[in-house]
Amino acid sequence: MQNAMLRLVVLLASIHAIAAAAAGAEYGTSDPCVECLKVRVGPAVVVRGPFPDELDAPFSALRLADGSFRGFSANGTTYAIAGPALQGMDGPRQAVLEAGGPGSINECGRWLTSVARSGDELLGFVHQERICDYGPQGHTDKSMAIASSRDDGLTWTDLGTVITGRDSPQLVGITGEGDCTMIDGLDG
Repeated sequence: MQNAMLRLVVLLASIHAIAAAAAGAEYGTSDPCVECLKVRVGPAVVVRGPFPDELDAPFSALRLADGSFRGFSANGTTYAIAGPALQGMDGPRQAVLEAGGPGSINECGRWLTSVARSGDELLGFVHQERICDYGPQGHTDKSMAIASSRDDGLTWTDLGTVITGRDSPQLVGITGEGDCTMIDGLDG
């Protein structure tokens, strides 16, 4: 076991050194480029897609009482998708969270990024955007909300915004705080 761990550490250090050297050569600096390093363990599993209007947030899923699964995919609008297994999320999609009205904190969309069961309901973490212009010199202001569902994610009740940035929206660039996910701390 120790030999296997030692080989893994040496392999990862070698990959890091190669990536750092390549990144330094590519960008004209000797500083390592951690963002340039990607490591995948095992084969990629495509659960859904490709879609031009769907996969812009982490895909989350839950097992339903009948043993099937419901997944959530989003790109402005969040969709619920049914499937017999996590590797078979190919059922029809249904919009379950859409953009709010003009001027609202989620006027550009609501992306469900993660779900967790809490008693007889689901809690969802929702990325929101407002004041959006997605062009090259565009801007958007991000925030995060909590939502709940009593029907396994087919309808959601917005419980309100829980994370915002300290910065103010600007004419160019991204402001606010978003793109977050949650995990169940198993503390009730």
